[in-house]
Amino acid sequence: MKRVVVACLLVAGCATMHSTFQTAHQGSLTALAAKDFSCPREQIVATETSQDMWKAEGCGRSATYHLLNNNCLVERDCAWEQQDSPPPPPR
Repeated sequence: MKRVVVACLLVAGCATMHSTFQTAHQGSLTALAAKDFSCPREQIVATETSQDMWKAEGCGRSATYHLLNNNCLVERDCAWEQQDSPPPPPR
């Protein structure tokens, strides 16, 4: 029984940490993209697209960002690098 309780606590703790990281990452990227896009922060939507890659959209613009330090717990500590946009497809 003790093992089950410990396992549940570990899982709950991991889920809470993941949520904390996600909140910091989204908040940090929406702030950065709002500045990059000259767009109100409330209009920015940030979504994780793959491991350490995120997309920000708002005010008719979008950009892809690489999260450089995925262990940041607060917005101000997250570091991002905007990725070059792929060239448009040939016509």
